[in-house]
Amino acid sequence: MNNKDKEKKVQIKTILDKKDSLIPKVDGVYYPNFYNTPEQNISVFKFNDTHLLSKGGIMTLCAKSGIGKSSVMEAFISSHLNAESDSLGINLFLQEEHSKILFIDTERSKWEVHCAWSKLMKRAFLTDETETHLKLIYASVKRLNVEQKRQYIDSILELNNDIGLVVFDGASDFLNNTNDMVESNKFIEWINNFNDNIALAFTIHTNPTDDKPRGHLGSELCRKSESVLNANRQGDIYEITTDFENGKNRHGKHNTWNYKYCEELDMFISTTDKPIIKKPSTPIQSKHRDLAIKIFGETDALSYAHIIEQIQKCATKTPQQAKDIFMSGFKDKLIERIIIQEQPFWKLIKQ
Repeated sequence: MNNKDKEKKVQIKTILDKKDSLIPKVDGVYYPNFYNTPEQNISVFKFNDTHLLSKGGIMTLCAKSGIGKSSVMEAFISSHLNAESDSLGINLFLQEEHSKILFIDTERSKWEVHCAWSKLMKRAFLTDETETHLKLIYASVKRLNVEQKRQYIDSILELNNDIGLVVFDGASDFLNNTNDMVESNKFIEWINNFNDNIALAFTIHTNPTDDKPRGHLGSELCRKSESVLNANRQGDIYEITTDFENGKNRHGKHNTWNYKYCEELDMFISTTDKPIIKKPSTPIQSKHRDLAIKIFGETDALSYAHIIEQIQKCATKTPQQAKDIFMSGFKDKLIERIIIQEQPFWKLIKQ
């Protein structure tokens, strides 16, 4: 190293040594350097081995109305109450000194809230003899206005410094107007000032016409979140995914998994069943379906000859055209062959 390089190195070291006098110390501002590495990122929510939410981070679950966002989020947190519970594939990890959950409901009546809480206790196999209050504060704030809701959160966090997760079940209810940019930004500023040990999970509605979280608030939550999940329904199977247009997982791979409603337990349960995707009918398929329904009416089964005769009559077709419709549009698509008294007949396929 020549003298010029040595001189330059000394100048750089001098600047680094004087950095405290060059850079203002402001509460809430972090300057990374070689000597102030924060503690390792700690996962709060995981799906299998995939990270979804860390301590101090934000996760957003969005869905259309009626999908059951609240029930899904309640299932997510149940693994903290009992590791044996069906938490729809999610594992929750909280540090011992911050092991309490604050769950805030903003939409449902007292009766609905108690039903939901009871179902959560059932899911986690808990009874009145279990000290659930040590792990969960479940609060309904529906009657409070926007300012009162925030004041309540501030006061309960001040009184309970062992809270490690806050669930906002109904993020939009903490604002008067979710499309107001200033109000949405102030809400984000408010939650950003929470203790760094607290992870935040939000539920929010999507737009009626797509899967984008609603309003300017939804956009801001997407931008700030580590992961954005969407819950949707395809027939009898429900799906949770980060792999959609507005979804993301900043520190992990995309995942999609399924759940379904169990009538016997009266709750959502995990499932490996896959949704059956039905292809939309073409106009000609719909026309054939309507024709078949008209021909069969209330009759359970018809002979081949009778069906051909009715196709000719109802659709004004020649005998050959009627046979073509039977073979290409009816057989094994709309009707199936059965045997009655050793004779072949055809019946409508239930769809």
